[in-house]
Formats: sequence, structure tokens, C-alpha cells
Amino acid sequence: MNKQLLAAFRRSKLTNYQLAAQTGISNSTIGRWVRGETDLAISNAEKIATAIGYQLKVVKCG
Repeated sequence: MNKQLLAAFRRSKLTNYQLAAQTGISNSTIGRWVRGETDLAISNAEKIATAIGYQLKVVKCG
């Protein structure tokens, strides 16, 4: 999920700062995610997906 969401964020042409402003997620958290230093909480992934025009869908496996 992280790789797909990150690729979609990069295609959106938003800056980290703009994404932070739209989602309420701190700029430092977004920066750590973009640099691959941390994974996103599901709640933050959902906020980012919405901000860039996607819908996050969680599916139970098994």
C-alpha cells in the first residue's frame, strides 16, 4: 500500500507542505514517509488518499 500511495502522491504534484495542510498530518510525518523512514497509520493513509483524489480500500484477506 505504501508504495502505491506514494507513487500516487508524487503524480499529484502536491508538495509535502501542501499535503500536510490538506490532511492535518504534520509536515515532518509526511517527510519521514516520503523518505521511507516510516510507514503510515491507516488513518493517515486514508487522509492522504482522499487529499490526492483516491479512495483507500482495506480488504480482509483469508
